[in-house]
Amino acid sequence: MAWTFETDEIHTVSFLQAGQTRLPFQVGCPGVTVNSASFDGSTCVTTPPLVKGQTFTVQFPLRGNYKLVCLVHENMTGVVHVLEPAAKLPLSQPDYDDLAATESTKLLADADKDQKENSAHHHSTNVVKAGTGEVEGPLGAHKRSL
Repeated sequence: MAWTFETDEIHTVSFLQAGQTRLPFQVGCPGVTVNSASFDGSTCVTTPPLVKGQTFTVQFPLRGNYKLVCLVHENMTGVVHVLEPAAKLPLSQPDYDDLAATESTKLLADADKDQKENSAHHHSTNVVKAGTGEVEGPLGAHKRSL
């Protein structure tokens, strides 16, 4: 899976071991990985701070669920679900894209509500986009905005 960052704000791509406590940005995982990594859950993997135009790729040799965090932004989290190559998903890619668009709309609406309640927190645009992830599998590549 590849992440390409489309923002000037720094981010990390950090995968934690199961049960690992999230580390502060200044501490991070022991060592950093540049450009690409393999992650099987046995050790923490993180990038240095990445900005616009930079890409990071992670290979997942084992099926499982892997927690993803940005060490810079404590509320940026996710999970990568790695399935067997022959596994069938319950929905099609367009269905997943529609669900993601609906969730994005809800998140932006909630951010607007929070903005009105907290005037000290201003945004010039309603955009939730850190980068683009590309998933390569037996059916080809699929891009997702994050």
